[in-house]
Amino acid sequence: MNRSQARSNVYKALSDFFAYPDERVRSSIMNKRRQNVLRQSLQLLDEEYFTGCFEGLKRASDVGNVKPGGDEMAREYERLLDSFDSYLKDASDASDYMMEVWSFMRDKGRRGKGRCRDFEAGFKMTKRPASDAICHRLKLMGILAGLESEALPGEKIHLEEVQLDFLSKFIVPCISNFCDQVILNTFSNFYRALAILTREFVKFEENYLGVPEELQNR
Repeated sequence: MNRSQARSNVYKALSDFFAYPDERVRSSIMNKRRQNVLRQSLQLLDEEYFTGCFEGLKRASDVGNVKPGGDEMAREYERLLDSFDSYLKDASDASDYMMEVWSFMRDKGRRGKGRCRDFEAGFKMTKRPASDAICHRLKLMGILAGLESEALPGEKIHLEEVQLDFLSKFIVPCISNFCDQVILNTFSNFYRALAILTREFVKFEENYLGVPEELQNR
């Protein structure tokens, strides 16, 4: 596993965990193999920085309200996440941008095309504007980082530029504030731990990709 693949793994896990908590999502959250992949990816990126965040999420995902067939988590999701549309006022611009990136990736060979088809299918199924927009943004970054891990040097440079541009425009300005509000307002230990990890990972990405200081935490 290289660093780009590790970043991709983290983005994909965060995207999946912020999705509507149906049985599939709850099972994914509790899946030990999925937890191990997330732990190993975070350790490769910065073990000291992320250990506390991951352990908090793991403890929260082991408690009884994250279980197949339970509805406490779904009620909290509906109560909490769908109330923060104000943090995604750029949703229309983000949607246009994501489809432009989709067109770019569509031309990047069979692997890129397959991933783009999956992304486009999910993107068209949006039902919950705030939460789904967050999932799509994180998922797109995961796809880009995954493509970067397999790219030739020239393609890798361009993929890094696309990631930096998207992170600066559509993740940094809203995700950190969104996570802060989840941390302050949720009754769920799991969503609080997920928001903490997401916020800290975005901070890590700002430094890793080189987001200009004037755009950080704006």
